[in-house]
Amino acid sequence: MNAEQNEKSAQGGERECRQRTDDRALALVTAGFLATHRLFFLLNLLQLAVCLTIFTRFAVIAGFLTAFAGLFYLHVRLHFDTLIFRDFAEGRLDCGKFDAALTELNLASKPPKIRDMKSRCAGALRLYKLTTALTLAIVAALAGLLSELNLLTRLDGYGTPI
Repeated sequence: MNAEQNEKSAQGGERECRQRTDDRALALVTAGFLATHRLFFLLNLLQLAVCLTIFTRFAVIAGFLTAFAGLFYLHVRLHFDTLIFRDFAEGRLDCGKFDAALTELNLASKPPKIRDMKSRCAGALRLYKLTTALTLAIVAALAGLLSELNLLTRLDGYGTPI
């Protein structure tokens, strides 16, 4: 009987170790992928520079500044998530301690739900997709406005926007 319990305990420990390894791999891959948000951040800075250089209408500038403020927040969150997922991957932090720290520091509006690593990774990837979608929406809006501005310049005949 004792040998059976030892074997079951060993299997349970092996499963737990494998789960931790799987969680670390998920966290490491997620951290690496999230780190690529910096490329979008550079694109967003370029777009902001174009907007502030070319557009003169307050409403256009205000609209872009609002979108860029939202994007800046998303980039801060993605950077934070990248660092946290690296800590998860390297074993410096576990989910329970992370959730407790968020609560203790009042960084969570309510006590966090207990989530496994897979759902945490999925949430971070949703945030990345939202950032990508907003970046592409701004690219499209900027391209449309620049196209319109170029068309107006050509129609003016003097080389200045109407």
